[in-house]
Amino acid sequence: MKLNVILIENDEEYANMLLRYVVRNNQEDIKLTICSSLKKAYECVEERIENIDLVLVSEGLAYQEKVGFDNYMILKENDYDIKGNEKKEIFKYASGENIVSEIFRAVSNQKNKVKTKIITVYSPNGGTGKTFVSTRLAGYLSKSKKVFYLNLESITDFTEYFKLMEGKNSITSALYQVEQENATIITKEYIVKQEENIDTFIPPENALDMLEMDSKRIRLLIKKIKKMGYDYIVIDMDSKFDKTLLAVLEETDKLLLIKTKEGTIKLEKFRKYLSTLNQREEYEAKITEFGFCRNTISRDLKELMNV
Repeated sequence: MKLNVILIENDEEYANMLLRYVVRNNQEDIKLTICSSLKKAYECVEERIENIDLVLVSEGLAYQEKVGFDNYMILKENDYDIKGNEKKEIFKYASGENIVSEIFRAVSNQKNKVKTKIITVYSPNGGTGKTFVSTRLAGYLSKSKKVFYLNLESITDFTEYFKLMEGKNSITSALYQVEQENATIITKEYIVKQEENIDTFIPPENALDMLEMDSKRIRLLIKKIKKMGYDYIVIDMDSKFDKTLLAVLEETDKLLLIKTKEGTIKLEKFRKYLSTLNQREEYEAKITEFGFCRNTISRDLKELMNV
């Protein structure tokens, strides 16, 4: 898989030299995008949506303002003051071969860290107990793992299951904030702690606020939550089949479908449609696991989730 790397550098001559080296020697392995400032880099990330594997930042720009990316390396002007223990710095004028080697090393180290697994709970039928299953699943996983519960229903009742401990801003505030200039970090004031060691957002005050949120913004929000070090994100979806659901599925690792006697035919049709959709090149979702359960799952959570 080709690595997505951003170079933030206002020295046009240097940037073009590095780009030429990568194109000539590593075109199949690295896609290098050049941005002249941190602001332009944030805009680039928002436009592309796709994950960025590494950001290279020139020393001068890095010290002008805080770098809002998790996985980045500073291109140092001098090689004698590079902090070897940090491994966040590289000599700017090292050979192209050495710089590329450091890119692969940094990305490899990042991928060896905790990988967030996204579990989406969905049913094309309303009233199937999705929220009951989602909240119980989040509670079960939180006994040993760090969990974020993300409810994307326009009208939700999950506060019946969770006692929110603190916080004042709703999920709509976070969704608006995620497209701001420094969009790689979600301000923690939007996240609330729940008594069962689960993080979440306060539900929207007005259901219409969620209807106004486009799928691009929701997908961006999920990507930002992933960068915060959770072991699991449990997403509780509306029963609608729309662009928001498709955007969420493109980030999903395990899709948990809720069965009811009345909705079996509709559920099977949805699964077949999704399998067909996964075969299309323009559709990015490649869900690795399907799961079916009824909305009475208190005794078989461990077996169901295979965790």
